[in-house]
Amino acid sequence: MPINTDQLMRQLKENVAPIYHIHGDEVLLLQEAKDAIREAAKANGADEHHTFLVTPDIDWQHVSNTLSQSGLFANKQCIDCTHPTGKFDKKAINILSNYCKKPNPDNTLIISTPKLTKAQLNNAFYKTLTQQSVSVQIWPIPLNKLPTWIQQRMQAHALTADIQAVRMLAELTEGNLIATHQAIKKLHLLYSGEHITPNMLQALLTNYQHYSIYDLTNAALSGQVKKTLHILSTLQQEHTEPVLVLWNINRELRTLLPMAWQVERGSSIAQVTSSAWSSQKPLLQTALKRLNSNSIQQLLQECSRLDQTIKGAMPGSFWHLCENLLLQFTQTPMRKR
Repeated sequence: MPINTDQLMRQLKENVAPIYHIHGDEVLLLQEAKDAIREAAKANGADEHHTFLVTPDIDWQHVSNTLSQSGLFANKQCIDCTHPTGKFDKKAINILSNYCKKPNPDNTLIISTPKLTKAQLNNAFYKTLTQQSVSVQIWPIPLNKLPTWIQQRMQAHALTADIQAVRMLAELTEGNLIATHQAIKKLHLLYSGEHITPNMLQALLTNYQHYSIYDLTNAALSGQVKKTLHILSTLQQEHTEPVLVLWNINRELRTLLPMAWQVERGSSIAQVTSSAWSSQKPLLQTALKRLNSNSIQQLLQECSRLDQTIKGAMPGSFWHLCENLLLQFTQTPMRKR
């Protein structure tokens, strides 16, 4: 049975399991769960950390080699494998399934995916993974519990607040946990140790235009170059984690790729986007008029390079390289076929 994040924190105090599977759509909570596991693994001697973001060109043999070996000088390793869709190919399933049956005792493997469908959870691979791992389900925060969650976050940042201020923050950020978390961090920088009132919160947020990682990809999908770059700059100023920015860009591109393939096989754009959420449908359709499968695959390769930059394996500024990626995302013309 999957456990929740509170149960995960208790479990990590007792011991660090060899395999964790974290799944859910609340990006902030998912990232925090991964961070907690990494910290626990580090305290347990895992001095080496490897991150793999699953893209079409990922080298699964390299992943397999990393899983099978001990760290340098017999150090333990923490290995983070993030899949933006949770749909592993046959080679990946074979490697990960075999590893789950006999994990390396010197390693801690974290597999993270979005929320899985019932069909995915019932397939053989995920059944094996659930049985052989600590499975952590990331549940959304119900709206009626959001004020309590905000109060707890504020306390962790040396803040207290009127209940009216807490409710105001919940309303202004519309239940977006990343937006809420970033607003609390901003309050901490300005008012650490103080009691937050509605007036203080209103003064802070009056001229504060928040953007989320989802606003960034929505602007990119619709081809709005200036807005996309403005949102990226805002996210950088708000100290948004680069891994979250890249995760969402990669996720949208991987959603687009099979749609582009279908269009190139003769399906209409309306047909391939028919099952998308109504709010996303026009954005996806606009992107598919501009991008084909080749250009999307090139963008995914750029995501792989950005992933290496985040890890420190390649030189460069993440934010500068991400800006170049988004310029290609928003401006790439459809190639003739």
